[in-house]
Order: sequence, then structure tokens, then C-alpha cells
Amino acid sequence: MDINHIDNTTIPAQNEHRVASQHEMTNKQIELKKAAQSFESFFISMLFEKMQKTSGGQGMFGKGTSGDVYSHLFNQAMGDKMAAQDSFGLSKMMLQHLQKKEGSNPKLLDPTDR
Repeated sequence: MDINHIDNTTIPAQNEHRVASQHEMTNKQIELKKAAQSFESFFISMLFEKMQKTSGGQGMFGKGTSGDVYSHLFNQAMGDKMAAQDSFGLSKMMLQHLQKKEGSNPKLLDPTDR
């Protein structure tokens, strides 16, 4: 038995629907989706920064320039991660609004929505 040989035909494609839908999307729709997700990421990171400033404490990373830099990087990473997981749904709402405005197919604008 050869354990180094893997039969690719027996492994199901997990994102087959998503890949097929991505091919149907136009460049403009892909750019709109990326822009909406980037805005959601920025919005979430700003929320984290404002929440940390109102806590009044020393913060997770201490005071000073280095603490501010680490805090900003942390907030940015959290915003990116949460936006990628569509935690707030802000980008989805923006895409739905744009879809209504342009009369596009909503499944093409958001292939993850089934």
C-alpha cells in the first residue's frame, strides 16, 4: 500500500460553490466586496480603539509609544479578522444596498450567502 499516493478524486471540494460563484462575479463586484470588507475592518478597529481610550486604564500593552503601536496593530488585526468572518454584517448590508441600487443579482455580490 502506497501511503504517499493520494487519490484527489475521493477528496470533496469544500468550497466548490464559492469558487463557482466567484467566477461569475465581475471585477467591479469583486472590488465592491473587497471595499465593503475593508470598510468594515476599519470600522471595527476604530471601535476597539475608542473602547480602549474610554477604559481609562493603562491598556493591554502599557503606556507610551510602543504601547500605542502594539495596541493599534492589535486593533487592526482584530478588525481584519472580524470583518473576514462577517461578524458585524456591515459589509453584507453595504453590498445589499449597492445591489438594490444597481439592480445586480445579490448572489453574485455575496457568494457566501446561501
